[in-house]
Amino acid sequence: MILNTWEAVYFRHDYDVLERLADAAASIGVERFVVDDGWFGARRDDTVGLGDWQVFAQK
Repeated sequence: MILNTWEAVYFRHDYDVLERLADAAASIGVERFVVDDGWFGARRDDTVGLGDWQVFAQK
């Protein structure tokens, strides 16, 4: 089973929120946790194209 974070957090990637989400997902058998969109470069909203796929550590 896979959990994709997109509709849970959209562009608001907060480590503590993602950690709680991952823990809850694992407790129901999720095996893959996908951190989707918004974690890289200048991608702050859906008016900007996809980034360069380099991790943006400040996020």
